[in-house]
Amino acid sequence: MQGLYEVTNSTQTNVAEIQLQRFCDEKTGKYGFKLLDGEIVIEAKYDSANNFSEGLASVEQNNRWGFINQKDEVIIDFLYSDAGDFSEGLASVEDPSVRWGVSWGFINKEGKLVIDFLFKYPEPFKDGISIIFTQYGDVAINKQGKVVFGEEEWQHLEVF
Repeated sequence: MQGLYEVTNSTQTNVAEIQLQRFCDEKTGKYGFKLLDGEIVIEAKYDSANNFSEGLASVEQNNRWGFINQKDEVIIDFLYSDAGDFSEGLASVEDPSVRWGVSWGFINKEGKLVIDFLFKYPEPFKDGISIIFTQYGDVAINKQGKVVFGEEEWQHLEVF
């Protein structure tokens, strides 16, 4: 079972990723990860957590979010006020210096900000596109952060 937890670079879903699920310890309210058979792999020590996606899981500690691998190693430091799942190599993260408003961008698996904090409510990438929900309508961006649909709605956003 040793190899079950190893992260792969494959674009296919890792079998361990499917089997390793988050859980909440009822006594402590902390989150960890276990196999479907109940075997705990990562102790419940996180304030919140999302399931693994592309080999990494976003987890919260002390009101900041970062990313761990399936060996519970911190891969991306706890820098963000919120974080989404990785999809197509990018994850949405929220800028901790902005309390309300336009505060979401995207990082890669090395933790580099590749699409600046210009958005509200981004969805994960699918087929190279992320949908951003705004008060004026939906906008679609590509993995370079360029608007590919909804240019009229984009012009109404408060950042511009």
